[in-house]
Amino acid sequence: MPILKENRKTVNSQAAVAGVTNPRGGITGVLTPQNRWLVDWLAFTLPYDEGELFVQSWLSELSPRRGGFRGYTHSMNVYETGVIAWSPKDQRMGYHVDLPGSALDLLLNAASGVRQREVSTVGFLARIMTYEAKLTRLDVALDDFSGQVQVDQCWAAWRSGRVTSRWRSARLYQGCEIGKPLNNHGVSFGSGRGESYLRIYDKRLERLSVGEVPVDQLPAHWVRCELELRGTRAQAMGLLLLENGRDAREDVASAIYGYLDFKDRGSSDRRERWPTVYWWAEFVGGVGKLHLGTARGESSDQARIEWLQEAVAGTLAWAEGAYGSEIVDHLLRVGDKKMAASLKAKLREGGVHPDSRLNSA
Repeated sequence: MPILKENRKTVNSQAAVAGVTNPRGGITGVLTPQNRWLVDWLAFTLPYDEGELFVQSWLSELSPRRGGFRGYTHSMNVYETGVIAWSPKDQRMGYHVDLPGSALDLLLNAASGVRQREVSTVGFLARIMTYEAKLTRLDVALDDFSGQVQVDQCWAAWRSGRVTSRWRSARLYQGCEIGKPLNNHGVSFGSGRGESYLRIYDKRLERLSVGEVPVDQLPAHWVRCELELRGTRAQAMGLLLLENGRDAREDVASAIYGYLDFKDRGSSDRRERWPTVYWWAEFVGGVGKLHLGTARGESSDQARIEWLQEAVAGTLAWAEGAYGSEIVDHLLRVGDKKMAASLKAKLREGGVHPDSRLNSA
């Protein structure tokens, strides 16, 4: 694919000039302040023409990869651990982008360097929605550094029945190499085959086993609660994050709480009436329970408007003040030339000719 070949350059030097540092450990290895939320995996599909525009605008660190990916005939690695896939002979499939936390972290740092301003996860999410993105996987997580949440405590509550859950099964897991200390320890809830799956695991232990972060730089306690969402639930959660932006911590906590609630045993015969145990209540932060259903589809048009307000409005106002309204007219004509075919089709459906400004220029 010509567009992919043309974008095999790196932008690390540009990021360095802009003062943007790359933690290299990825989002999964970066310490997040208590009471903050993060996206630990993001996967989505794009219409074919929108996918080509996305590649040109956002992907620079691409490397060859053998074979296809999940039904797509062509694929490349992006930002080390991510994958972009496409099928030139069946453009109806569009493009598929799969970004683990580490790849997403590198992408955001590179984009911040090129644009010389911070590009947040929510800002990037808003931008891909303007490309008609359909989210296929979205993992959101909360970290506990205070010691409120313990893996074995969660497992004990599950085994004793002091819990209400959207899942009927859970699994305690741990592992190590022969003769070596544990390198993973956690509890998973659900089967991983549905649209929702949750893990509570010892993130400090995982970081120690990788060895990328010195032990004296790790917190004494670090447990991650990570909710994996797919399909309609991923789309619904994505739209919710867009609605509340960087203040979406309560939404993430509410979604986790809606799926899993550890209890103190009460007098009622119905477990859902038992009080939430104090350590889980403190961790989720006193929020209500959110039950994610099918996304009813806040429109992509609205997502585009929100992105324009967040990322473009300030610069556009400066340009108009510095150079007059003529620069705005010029930018609109440039936009007409660059507009994706799918957006031009939408305008025609609404009775607007997309090239009217070009014809009148």
